[in-house]
Amino acid sequence: MAVERHITLNDSRVVYDGYNAHLPGPALVFIHGYTCSSALWSGQVHLMQRMRSLAIDLPGHGRSGAPAAGHQYTMEFFANAVAAVLLTEETSTNTNNNSRGPAILIGHSMGGPVATMLLRLHPHLVNAIIYVDSFFDLPESLLTHAQRQALAAKRSDDTFWRATIESFFTTRTPANARDKILQIMLSTTPKHVRVNTCTTDVQPHAWRRDEVFDAVPALAIHCGMFQVDEERWKAHLPKLTVKEWSDGYGHFLFMEDPERFNEELSAWLRGVAGLVVDGKAGNGVCP
Repeated sequence: MAVERHITLNDSRVVYDGYNAHLPGPALVFIHGYTCSSALWSGQVHLMQRMRSLAIDLPGHGRSGAPAAGHQYTMEFFANAVAAVLLTEETSTNTNNNSRGPAILIGHSMGGPVATMLLRLHPHLVNAIIYVDSFFDLPESLLTHAQRQALAAKRSDDTFWRATIESFFTTRTPANARDKILQIMLSTTPKHVRVNTCTTDVQPHAWRRDEVFDAVPALAIHCGMFQVDEERWKAHLPKLTVKEWSDGYGHFLFMEDPERFNEELSAWLRGVAGLVVDGKAGNGVCP
């Protein structure tokens, strides 16, 4: 059963669900996308129940606070929020002094760049990363100031934003999943966060050529909607494996086919990270 907890970072209340806090081994950390929330990971709850897991609502999203004055909702801010949760969990729930190690990050869409930023800022906290229909850089980071202002006006328009969300769906997206995604993305993230996250002038600092994380296993599962610059990814993450679901899946493939997604995730964790997350042995302990 999930236990709701929270921390406070820069006057922002960050809410998350924790599973199996007593278990040793690295945690699975689920990081949602832009204007989404941890509620969209409901199809992965059975995985969370089998090992130590955290499902986080990023600042400004879901149940977390969304202060407006003076806040820039950047990838650094989000990554530092995840880091603060991880550090809090290590010190407040590890009553048995278990060996836990760094976390396994699972980031959907914008959650991917958040996971990457966490790796860059706090590499000691990251064991591995799974990118779910994500991208290397936040696309808006390439826009000029004028282009960001134009985008801000569009993202403030609920009709435009609804149409954008619906463009992520395909015939494989179930009706109940569509309804849930639309409800969360249209109503749970305040408009000032929706606009600031993608238009802030405080952009992530540029990648250096020597930022190579050759000890970090990574998996990217994508549906083909977004172009994957595999060569660039592998320049910084040499142990990256890329898988494409090319048979008509949409942006929310983990909701469209949770059984397939969970099986692929579990198989990769067993083969690369050495974790067992199936029903036979769900303690999440590295052998």
